[in-house]
Amino acid sequence: MFSFRIIFILFLSTFLLGCDSHPTPKSNYSNQNYENFTIVEIEWDDVPLKQVIQNHYQLALSKNQKVFIQITAEWCSPCIRLRKKTNDPLMKSAYQGTYIIRLDRDEWEQDFSEIGIKKTPIPIFWELGSDNENLKVTNYALDGNYWKEITAEALSPVLKAYFSGDARPFIEGHN
Repeated sequence: MFSFRIIFILFLSTFLLGCDSHPTPKSNYSNQNYENFTIVEIEWDDVPLKQVIQNHYQLALSKNQKVFIQITAEWCSPCIRLRKKTNDPLMKSAYQGTYIIRLDRDEWEQDFSEIGIKKTPIPIFWELGSDNENLKVTNYALDGNYWKEITAEALSPVLKAYFSGDARPFIEGHN
């Protein structure tokens, strides 16, 4: 009985230590460079999230685009519908001047604290602060509570106001 316990504990320890704490990357997203905005979808790898964000922040600066983090998930129906609207002319207008970094919550959630994100609903957009040395999200976040339906007609004015900063007094007043 004693040797069975030792063997079981050794097996369990080996199994648990051999498991990666991150899920296997599974995203089948693609990066898109549009005429006036960029959307990149980052799959998890061994590079720290803060470093990934820093690299994309520099790319956004070179394009004179403001950086936002979008948290999404492959299984999330509203996230999928929102993603499908990207090519609509109204949405392209709303996204102008932005550099959107999409992160899959299932892949990145345990790393979110590196950039100041706590538990979060999805889909959600977070504004990235402009402190080049200490890139973290601000409190200026936009989630599904701010739009009624996922149509280009309903979303584009909300996103346009959010990305331009015009929604800041309203959103920050409700957080």
